[in-house]
Amino acid sequence: MRGRRLDRVPGMTVQGLLDFTRLGLTVHGGREGLGGPVRWAHVSELEDPLPFLEGGELILTGGVPISSRSAQQVEYLRRLQAGGVAGLIVSQGPNAPRLTRRVIEEADRLRFPLLELPVETPYIDVVKLVAAANEQETHQRLMKHLQIFETLQAYQAAAVPLREFIRMLSDVSGFNLYAASPAGKSILPDVPVPPDGLDVPPEAAANGSSAVPGGYCLPVIVTGRVAARLVALRRDIDQPAGFAAAQHLTTVLGVALRDLYQRREAMRREGAEVLSDLLNGGSGADVASRLVERGFEPMKDVVFAVIRSRGDEGFDNAEIHHRLCDRQLPSLLITRDDLLAVVPDTDEARAAIDDIDSDVAVGVSAPFSLGANLTVPWRQGRWSLERAVARRERVVRYAPTDTAGEWLPLDRGLLAGVVDDIVGPVVRYDETHGSELIGSLRVLFRHDRRMKAAAEELGIHHHTLAYRMRTVERLSGRSLKDLQGLVDLWLSMKALDVLLEEQQT
Repeated sequence: MRGRRLDRVPGMTVQGLLDFTRLGLTVHGGREGLGGPVRWAHVSELEDPLPFLEGGELILTGGVPISSRSAQQVEYLRRLQAGGVAGLIVSQGPNAPRLTRRVIEEADRLRFPLLELPVETPYIDVVKLVAAANEQETHQRLMKHLQIFETLQAYQAAAVPLREFIRMLSDVSGFNLYAASPAGKSILPDVPVPPDGLDVPPEAAANGSSAVPGGYCLPVIVTGRVAARLVALRRDIDQPAGFAAAQHLTTVLGVALRDLYQRREAMRREGAEVLSDLLNGGSGADVASRLVERGFEPMKDVVFAVIRSRGDEGFDNAEIHHRLCDRQLPSLLITRDDLLAVVPDTDEARAAIDDIDSDVAVGVSAPFSLGANLTVPWRQGRWSLERAVARRERVVRYAPTDTAGEWLPLDRGLLAGVVDDIVGPVVRYDETHGSELIGSLRVLFRHDRRMKAAAEELGIHHHTLAYRMRTVERLSGRSLKDLQGLVDLWLSMKALDVLLEEQQT
């Protein structure tokens, strides 16, 4: 061992391991990186060990995750280097592939130590050397973990405000801390969102921790859902406390987020009371002022959404509220058999509702201004919902051509009754005689009852069309010259079109 003693090693480097000649290590590439610190030695045969590392580890492998192909070897090496790994040691076992010249050149370019270990040297010898050399650092990390929870105690005792709490956590852990909602928005006012350009894996929030350049991305769980993504980036001026400390930080940050979630629940209940009042007769300036108080922008349109579960399990109303809050969007929610929601008319609000995990049907009204009475958009939303259910579609949005829906019954059975009572005899006459009375009436309405224009489209004489309409009047008992009869026939034709459209879908 050339006279080296473990108790005199102030901290292990890759070069320090090479100095222990009994290990038999050979350098293949990355010599300029041999002075880098080694904080731990980690045995891994995984293709991607980074989620289980803290940074500064020396990876030991028998070669299982290393492809024999040059391009894959280079990709593996780059992934380790980007994740903060100190170096790679490949054992000369039967599974070890030949290291290609290209990967050796890449190791030199990255200054990433690439070493080989004789098969007769046990991994444990390397691990023990690194552990003994870094015993003091391990003690320091343990102290940092304890300091993190002492900082939490000060926050819970209301001794420090949130801003100071975050600064103390950053100082103690050696990380710069960032947090964002699952939608990528600011989640706590005193915690910045992750820097632009940081490659944060989108699955990090849902599937556990992920390594990012210079640190880690971890989910913060509150009430069973991912409330935020915590990004902890190592500070150059400090010795970070490592991945375990970053995990502790998610627990600590969860305390602040639980306070936020309690406030969100109070907001949801208050919003339900406001929406209930408005549905019971609020109008005009009262509606506008109360929506503005709830965070809606005065000059921006809103929509009324009605949401119904298709299954027996239902869906979590609070989850929809959280999805909207995650996007920093105001909302009013109340349950009346279905979930009723007033939300901004924006793509983000639509995404929050459209992406609900449960099997739901959603009806959305036409956009309306804050000062409008909610009765009409509520009915539009319900009408669109019934059409979504009948069509087996997930979302149906109310269109200007659906104006009749504000006057027609929502229940499908009642809708069919309207058709049968008014134009049912006309439909049956067409079926029996092979005539085209219903089609002719539809074309006539489309041309705003202009006989010549409608007859021209149908390819018949306008006298023939007039005769057909007299037959319609006789069978239906309604006159096209009488306002009430005209309205009845027009609405019944709209109802018939809805039923026919639903049958086709």
